[in-house]
Amino acid sequence: MRPLPNSANLTIVEVETDEGIIGYGRTGGSVELINGRLADFLAGEDPMLTDQIWHQLTQTFGGATAALAGIDLALWDIKGKALGVPVWRLLGGAQERVRAYVSFGLGGPNTSMSMVPAYTTEELVEEAMLLVKGSHTKLKTGVGRYEVPNPDADAERMMALREVLGPEVMLMMDAGKNMSFHDALRLCKLCEPYHIEFFEEPVIGNDARQLANLRAQTTIPMAANPSGMRDVYREFLANEIVDFVQPNVAQIGITESKAIADMALAFNRPISNGNGSGPHNMHLQAGMPNGWGVEFHYRHWMEYRTVYQNLPEPADGWLTLPETPGLALDPKPEVVEQFRV
Repeated sequence: MRPLPNSANLTIVEVETDEGIIGYGRTGGSVELINGRLADFLAGEDPMLTDQIWHQLTQTFGGATAALAGIDLALWDIKGKALGVPVWRLLGGAQERVRAYVSFGLGGPNTSMSMVPAYTTEELVEEAMLLVKGSHTKLKTGVGRYEVPNPDADAERMMALREVLGPEVMLMMDAGKNMSFHDALRLCKLCEPYHIEFFEEPVIGNDARQLANLRAQTTIPMAANPSGMRDVYREFLANEIVDFVQPNVAQIGITESKAIADMALAFNRPISNGNGSGPHNMHLQAGMPNGWGVEFHYRHWMEYRTVYQNLPEPADGWLTLPETPGLALDPKPEVVEQFRV
């Protein structure tokens, strides 16, 4: 049996200054909005004033967060290139390398690979072993799948992984905001012996009260990327909802994510994230002293490898940050030209 070909969409934001410096971001926002009103708004602005521009953008276009995030990423890329330093150093340069965890085995109807049937336990274990042989020692997989709404079945999968991989490999699990509270609690109790580093977004909608209740009843740390900006994260931190907060620069920009990371630092809480945007998030994680680690979602990682030049990649469970000015994520011109829509 041969694997089926796959496809993905990636929207790249390009911002050019009057001095010819080009910054690149990525976005899931409206192309029409970016090429229209946002382009008009940016004309004549100083790209070095990232905080000022972010405040003005959110005040004017607040509901279009993904589009604004792409602009913000491109402006930070310009700033780094103009100053000749990588963005992670601009953000504080707290760490020259960060943990890198690989998300795998995520096929199934509630995932970004919804066209692929869910892995069997045997397939999940086989892929995990291949990743470990490839020097990846920190792994995250999905639970709470629609087609297996049974926490006992998911616990058996986690147990199988732990038995095969041994105690040295770090394991995390992610329900993608899909589980009921009672199913999530049962899964936690069943998985506590397997030393799970964190359980990401276990309950439906990242319900804050249920997350806090779940955290109080298990030894497994909780992690979440709640929808919204710093005000939502403030409530999660102040009310001790989770152990890890997960701002994603591709969703809310570097400027907003740094504000959240600073706030989390005041509460002695680590940040982590990556999702399909691991290489973009590496700068936030390395720049901040409470940056715990960056996720490389396997499918999106392969997408990034195809699109970007000299992509920084993890090895032995760690990612060493590049010294390339800016984000170090310039797309390959020939790929952009070939697949431009």
